[in-house]
Amino acid sequence: MKKRSILAVQDDESLFDRIRSSSPDGCECILAADGAAAVEIARESKPDIVLVALAKDAMPGSGGAAVSLCRSLRRLYPHVPLQLLLVADSAEEAERVLGRGYDAVLLLPAEDVEFRIALRSAFQRLALQESVHEQREFYSGAVRREESLSSHLLDEYLAVKETLSAITAAKRSLETANRRLEAAASR
Repeated sequence: MKKRSILAVQDDESLFDRIRSSSPDGCECILAADGAAAVEIARESKPDIVLVALAKDAMPGSGGAAVSLCRSLRRLYPHVPLQLLLVADSAEEAERVLGRGYDAVLLLPAEDVEFRIALRSAFQRLALQESVHEQREFYSGAVRREESLSSHLLDEYLAVKETLSAITAAKRSLETANRRLEAAASR
């Protein structure tokens, strides 16, 4: 199993130490200074959780950089479980971006215990997503195998039907030949 990782995207390094100290043991924490760097790092390291804490002026009105980053990461890994957690300064800001692809929001100021709870919850959601993903793959494989088996059985059925048709035709031909022989013998 791969080591769990958190990609912290922030233009202010003040939260990174808190994020690292709140992370579960053995979890790798990676820092990206902005969204562009985060996408490049995500391409290479494929993090489990992306925690975004961009300054308020980087998220004007519609969520700006935070929403753009979220869309880029979702496009990068459309079928891979990934948790996106936003650190926001206000409930209004959180509400604006939550409906645009983020899985959760942590409001500042936040205590260390709140960071730990948010990260633990994100890892739990990730585990559920991974389980659903694995089950979907398993059942998709089962459906493909069943379709293949059904196709094979249909081919076998058609071959048997064709053979029976040929046997029936041969039987009729033999019966006709037998009647002719009997008619010829009785003359």
